Amino acid sequence: MASKIIRRPLVAACRTTSTSSTTLAVRGHKTTARTKRSLALPPHKSFAPSGDSMDTIIYNPPSSAASVFHTPFKFLPKSDPRRQNNMQELFRTGPRLTEADLPPRLEVAVRGKTPSYHLTREDAREIQELRRTDPETWTIPKLAAKFNCSKIFVTICTQAPREYKDKLAKKLDVVKSRWGPRRTQAREDRVKRKEMLFRGDL
Repeated sequence: MASKIIRRPLVAACRTTSTSSTTLAVRGHKTTARTKRSLALPPHKSFAPSGDSMDTIIYNPPSSAASVFHTPFKFLPKSDPRRQNNMQELFRTGPRLTEADLPPRLEVAVRGKTPSYHLTREDAREIQELRRTDPETWTIPKLAAKFNCSKIFVTICTQAPREYKDKLAKKLDVVKSRWGPRRTQAREDRVKRKEMLFRGDL
């Protein structure tokens, strides 16, 4: 009898601990894929054209009303008084800037402050002869250092022989053959960006 009395509290304690230790498993956004799927909200209905007619104008006004002060000068009618005000602003002379207000001057390291035009026709012919006879030895930087002129002047004065250009092109092709797809794509994108920059698209 005494043993039964002692066992009852122990059994009750085990039952309470077993019931209290049970937890509910809740599944949340623990992976990147589930998070992306939950954040991939469809666009609002106002952005989609209606199926009634194809000539639907989608009007999504900005969060704030447009200001009259931001109207471009080109879109103002001739009778608008703001045109006269804009004309006064356009042709009004501002205060004179001093040298302290301006950015520092750029000094070209090759030519210096006072460029010198010391080369003669004979020097130009010598540059052409050296470049034609041995282009590997007399490169553009070496010719510029020998005659104390800029590299741009050397490129204007003479060009490398066709055989030397073909040799450099073959070396460049060998280097490009070692590139991976990522570097090749990066160089192609760089060329496209340069073309867009020259066209004024950027």
